[in-house]
Amino acid sequence: MWDTLDLGLSDHQLIYTSRKKRKLPKEGTHITCRNYNKLIDINVQDDIKNMNWDNVLNCNDTSQAAELFTTLFNSICDKHAPLRTINMKSNAPAWLNGDYLAHRDEKKYHCKNFNRNPTPENKILKDDAISRTNELRTSLQWSYFQDAVSNYPGDMKNMW
Repeated sequence: MWDTLDLGLSDHQLIYTSRKKRKLPKEGTHITCRNYNKLIDINVQDDIKNMNWDNVLNCNDTSQAAELFTTLFNSICDKHAPLRTINMKSNAPAWLNGDYLAHRDEKKYHCKNFNRNPTPENKILKDDAISRTNELRTSLQWSYFQDAVSNYPGDMKNMW
């Protein structure tokens, strides 16, 4: 992308370029965590009191004592708040790709350019960029949902 800056007093304009790398949004990730919402404090405290901590207290090596403590404490946590895997969804729709992002950025550029300099040529460029971006978005969405329906015929739960 290139543009010019009007410096005001001079009849020359500063010409500059900027290069931007488009990154696709991250896909959803899976994380492992514990849910402590339904934890009953009294039960956990009783288990901690009843746990045999002699191995930890009598250990001479601090790193081994820390490892023993972690193992014992995790066993209590596993009992009261077991590990679970959560799917963190991505903010980006599944049909979004780099080609659409490039068209979207081009549309933003032409809209901004038209707002700064509302000439008939800039309006045509803006309208054309908006139209191409909308057509591409509709096409990508249509093909994505068409593939989703054809890959899972009759299996609505797995489709969505």
